[in-house]
Amino acid sequence: MIFLGILVPTLASALFELALWIFIQPRPQPLEVFGRIFLMLIASSIFTTLMGALQRRDQRQRRKFRDLFVNASDAILIVDEGNLVQEMNPRAEKLLGYPTPVPLYRLGQLDLGQPLSETSVRRLDGSTLPVAVSVSRLQNETMLRLSDLTELRADQARRLAWRALEVQEEERRRLARELHDGIAQGLYSLRLVSNQGQPIEELLTGLMEEVDQLAKSLWPPVLERLGLGMALQTVLGKVARVECENIRLEPVREAALFRIAQEAVSNALRHGQAQHVKIRLFQPGEEIHLLIQDDGKGFNPQVESQGLGLLSMRERAQLAQGRLGIQSSPRGTTVEVILK
Repeated sequence: MIFLGILVPTLASALFELALWIFIQPRPQPLEVFGRIFLMLIASSIFTTLMGALQRRDQRQRRKFRDLFVNASDAILIVDEGNLVQEMNPRAEKLLGYPTPVPLYRLGQLDLGQPLSETSVRRLDGSTLPVAVSVSRLQNETMLRLSDLTELRADQARRLAWRALEVQEEERRRLARELHDGIAQGLYSLRLVSNQGQPIEELLTGLMEEVDQLAKSLWPPVLERLGLGMALQTVLGKVARVECENIRLEPVREAALFRIAQEAVSNALRHGQAQHVKIRLFQPGEEIHLLIQDDGKGFNPQVESQGLGLLSMRERAQLAQGRLGIQSSPRGTTVEVILK
């Protein structure tokens, strides 16, 4: 192919120069004719080489795309301009069961205008499957990437269960340290002072305060008695500025929001190195908003979306029948929970 790409233009040039030499007077010098033919040969060689390199690169890219398409762990669909699924990779064929081509509407409500979304697709056997949908526009086609959320949610549940065990163990270790270093040492000092006949009221007061703080750290009683706003003010008011309206919710929802605020403040101080944290609880209309803002260094929610802390907050938001939103930049992070 490369040889023909060089030979054909060169022969055409040679015939053209021969015609000029025969029919045009005065005839050009043979050296001049051969020089032009030689230049055409070089130009044809360079052009053909470049075109060959571009074709080989295009073929490599096509093979690479094909390998990714065939071996992808997610389901991939190629949809034409008429919303007809023309091609599926093996994972999509196994997951959905449809032969191609198939109209896109057979799979359910898939919004091609949204780059990222979550929905349910309908399989050939009539069952539905929750999926995350990623939409990519090609030249005359659209590529849909479907990620099975069943497996992802099962993995998240396992991670959350493991996280719960880790939290429980860490809480036990913390309690053991508090009991040993604080209360146990205080009781030992109390015995020594009592044996020496000295006043023990001050030591007793200190021990009672330690026990009270230890109990409040596990479950603030004010959450049950006075509600979420006072609990946030009492427990987190020492490290954050708290502005809360007098809003009462079901105990389960109040507990979920309280733990989300605890996690968000802890992340802001420990990981974000924030200097200021603000908590707001307000109800502008029918929706209830919990807002935690900080001036820390931020993080990338897309990269760290599978972190156990963020997963825990999302699960708690769902438990409270709400939705969680996170915005972060190098200037700070905003965590917002909205309940209907």
